[in-house]
Amino acid sequence: MVRVTLTSSGGAIAIKVRDAVIDVWNDWLDGWNAQDVNDLIRLLGQLRDTMQQTFDESAPA
Repeated sequence: MVRVTLTSSGGAIAIKVRDAVIDVWNDWLDGWNAQDVNDLIRLLGQLRDTMQQTFDESAPA
């Protein structure tokens, strides 16, 4: 897990990249039914939580 602090210009770039990534995902998921999309979001959230927990447990005190 990597955490960064962005400058204001870096934040603006991050927003543009985020929007581009959302557009790509929307294209990939076009035609999927709502339940499959919800399942994917739930599973990705579960993966994120597992990664965060692993990071938190391995971080030096």
